[in-house]
Parts: sequence; structure tokens; C-alpha cells
Amino acid sequence: MLSIFPDLLTYHLLAPFIIRLMLGLIFINAGYIKLWSGHKDKIDFFNKAGLRPGVFYTWFIGGIEFIGGIFLIIGYLTQPVGLALALILAGAVVIKIKNPELLPETRALYVILMIICISLIFSGAGFFAIDYPL
Repeated sequence: MLSIFPDLLTYHLLAPFIIRLMLGLIFINAGYIKLWSGHKDKIDFFNKAGLRPGVFYTWFIGGIEFIGGIFLIIGYLTQPVGLALALILAGAVVIKIKNPELLPETRALYVILMIICISLIFSGAGFFAIDYPL
């Protein structure tokens, strides 16, 4: 099938760039909440989810999310970061299935974010990235 806007295909590497920026902001926010803003609540969350000690998991997951979000924005190690964040989101889906009341967001949100992370594994970083392939 022919493209309706074939000239826009020239900018195909702009799509992963836009996705990287938005996903990076989402994960910086999520990591910030775990590390500083809602630290005590997240410790309780991990303990209730069965991931003990909650302090360790709060710092570990929050650190990966915060640093991973920064890496996504600058386009550094996009594919490994996408994999790490997809695994965290898969864990969130499992927690949501086992204990639906622990996470306020819907399962669909976590699945969509996980699919977006997986798409970055396959598409790469796109424009304006440190790890842009030559």
C-alpha cells in the first residue's frame, strides 16, 4: 500500500526520538516519586507486594527508573535501558494481576508502556542520541 505522506518517511528516526523523550519523562517522574517524594509509601508498597526488604527494592527500582529515564532522554544505552524498564513493567503487570488494589493505574497502562519499551529495543534511539548507529 502506498503511503499517504511519503515525504514524511524521510524523518522515520524522529519517531523513536519522540517516544524516548516521553518515556524518559515518565520514568524520571516514577523514579523521583520512589526515591524522594513518596519514599515511605513505596517502601510499604514493596513490602505488601512481597518484595522484601522494601527499602532495597524502593531504591533499586527507583534508581533504575530515574537513571533510565535520564538515559532515555539523552539517548544513551537506549536498548539495554528499554529492556530493563520493560522487565520492571512486566513485574508491575504481575503485581497488578496478583494484588489489583496495590497499584492505582490500570494493567493496560503498564502493558502499553512495556510495549513502548520493547519497541525502543527494536527501533533504537532515533535522532539526537548518543548511541545513534553509524
